Amino acid sequence: MIKKILGFNLQSALTKWRSFFVLGSFALLCVVIGWLTYAYYVYSNPYNPTQKEITIIKGSSTLDALFLLYKEKILPHPYLTITFAIFMRSPFKFVAGEYLFPTNAPPKQIFKILRMGQVLEHKFVFPEGLTTHEIVTSINNDPRLSGALNIKIPEGSLFPSTYKLQRNSDRMQLIKVMQDNMNKLAKELMKTNQNPFIKTEEQLITFASILEKEAAIPEELPRIAGVFVNRLKNHMRLQSCPTVIYAKTLGKTKTSNILTYEDLKIESEYNTYKKNGLPIGPICCPGLNALKAAAYPMNTTELFFVFDGKQHHFSVTYKEHLNRKNLIKKRSKDSR
Repeated sequence: MIKKILGFNLQSALTKWRSFFVLGSFALLCVVIGWLTYAYYVYSNPYNPTQKEITIIKGSSTLDALFLLYKEKILPHPYLTITFAIFMRSPFKFVAGEYLFPTNAPPKQIFKILRMGQVLEHKFVFPEGLTTHEIVTSINNDPRLSGALNIKIPEGSLFPSTYKLQRNSDRMQLIKVMQDNMNKLAKELMKTNQNPFIKTEEQLITFASILEKEAAIPEELPRIAGVFVNRLKNHMRLQSCPTVIYAKTLGKTKTSNILTYEDLKIESEYNTYKKNGLPIGPICCPGLNALKAAAYPMNTTELFFVFDGKQHHFSVTYKEHLNRKNLIKKRSKDSR
């Protein structure tokens, strides 16, 4: 009798537990499906209302990053994000750095930006014709970069261009990239160099640096190069005013472009009014067009040029050159 009672009660209890288990499992399944459906819905629809720039600090944990993005209303709650990562069978990964998240981007898009490490890049613009000192000063004063520049950087060794870097990139890394670019271009151009007075990469950069400072417009570069080649062929001095200015300042200070006769007498290896041939080294950092013009000078018979305030006028003879100079002076007086 007791066994029957016990057996009946045990069987009844097991039946009840099975029912509870089935119902509980079904309820849990419904909750999981509902949660995943909600997570997928949230991640597929616009979420962040405004464009935001957020920096994830290097060394931040996954949860730290997720809570930061949740606080800034870029992503929903971290648990939803983790659920979505599990649902997509893809672990949540991110690259530390500065991000620019677009307006009304769904969390799915934000998630992709983070996983792919699409960090914000800043533009660093260096115009042609700057001296090494000017470029280094600009890099040192830019708060977006980190690290120190503690080495001497040769004049003309940095290729001026627009560079894209992440915030807090190392300053020395940028310098190395600029030097590598200049070296590669100079080596490439030397393979097909047509300038008889350029024998080395340094001479190419030196020649180009003078052109960069002389030309008023890019179209003049090959023509001025041709004039300088003709002067050298005729054993004339280059007599380039920018080399005198560099002799006075070594590219470290600003000075007037108007030179006196006393300035032209400065004893310096850079002063092409006193020195035959090319100066001892570059006087600035030339750009691509100037480098090409140095390697491929225009074939011309001209020996002189004069500036009218907008562009240069070229002449074959000194007499023609003087006439042009006088005409420009007269026009300048008449316009006052």
